[in-house]
Amino acid sequence: MRLQLTKSRLARASCLVGVLCLAGYITLQSGFAEGLRSSTLKTLPDPAADVTAFIGEVVTTFNKHDAKAVGALFCSNGELVDADGNVLKTRDALISHYENVFTNAKDSKVSVTADSVRVINDRLAMYDGIASVKQTNGQSARETRFAAVLTREGDRWQLASIRDLEEMETGPAAIQEKLTALKWMIGDWVEEGGSYRIHTSCQWSEDKLSLIQKFTISGTNMKELTGTQRITWDAATQKIKSWSHDNMGGHAEALWTASGEQWVVKSTGANSDGDVTSATMIYRPIDKGRIDIVSRDRVVGDDVMPDVAVTLVQRPPEPKP
Repeated sequence: MRLQLTKSRLARASCLVGVLCLAGYITLQSGFAEGLRSSTLKTLPDPAADVTAFIGEVVTTFNKHDAKAVGALFCSNGELVDADGNVLKTRDALISHYENVFTNAKDSKVSVTADSVRVINDRLAMYDGIASVKQTNGQSARETRFAAVLTREGDRWQLASIRDLEEMETGPAAIQEKLTALKWMIGDWVEEGGSYRIHTSCQWSEDKLSLIQKFTISGTNMKELTGTQRITWDAATQKIKSWSHDNMGGHAEALWTASGEQWVVKSTGANSDGDVTSATMIYRPIDKGRIDIVSRDRVVGDDVMPDVAVTLVQRPPEPKP
């Protein structure tokens, strides 16, 4: 989650907002005992449960979109700090911030999962967890690790500081955001040489967590090659990754890395004859209608292959027969 200090950064702010609203439908542990077990033994309150109950109050208040009530849960000099170090400080500034958030994200909701609750003493506590924020009912939640400091003023806890630590990369919304960097691939593309023709069609998957590219390569004196490539976010490598398969039994996987205005795609795999293959491809979108692709460092089995350069041109989908 990111703290949004300006209107143009509202999407990032809503995430830190989640941090600040913390907690989200956590099952609260029991708080204070209501009676005596005996005439001489009294059950004492659980300090950690008391902190958790307060966090539950924060999230409930946020989800009601009451900016003044959310601000009142902070100390007079309470603060929000995003992952970039931007600080929003004082109760008045926080109330103004939340009024802006609730105006621009009318359906925003937050929930959290606790990593740890530490009560340092009767005036200081730490709450670490993962905040999950949805800006709209139809949007996937974004998850961010956060750390909150609570202080007790009088007979109740208040928020002294909430700090954004890191946005988690596994949530659907985070994956969708990363893949939008490749949205220039969407559409139908054609490259026609003297003796060959390349046609590709790239679209979002139904859940918008992958790009699905179908390709056909045909030409003089060659068997038509067709296949599918799926491009998505790979949590293991923390990179965009693709997997390809063709109708002749070949397959490959590749890691995608942005480099300025182009993408470097390092691919390894095997062809239908069992030969190990590898190549480095450079994708460079020229404009909305052209993509230059250079394939170099190509190796098939023990053979080094020449570099190949093509330019794909966007075309409307071909009519169905």
